[in-house]
Amino acid sequence: MNPGFYPDLSNADYHAGPGESKSLLDLVRRSPVYYRARKLSANDNEGTEAQKTGTAFHMLLLEPAEFVKHYCLGL
Repeated sequence: MNPGFYPDLSNADYHAGPGESKSLLDLVRRSPVYYRARKLSANDNEGTEAQKTGTAFHMLLLEPAEFVKHYCLGL
């Protein structure tokens, strides 16, 4: 993938692509060892309530159609 602006890129595709997310790069600043440990254990848990809320809010703002699929009840 070339650098650029991809308005229709899903969050899952963003994190599955090459490179690192901004949140992971923040961990490098704290400590490269801490970054590596977090990177290796990234899929070991479900996430905290705050992380789940952040994921939902991110999806609401940037992927509203996906938000409706994951968080809204059918009528």
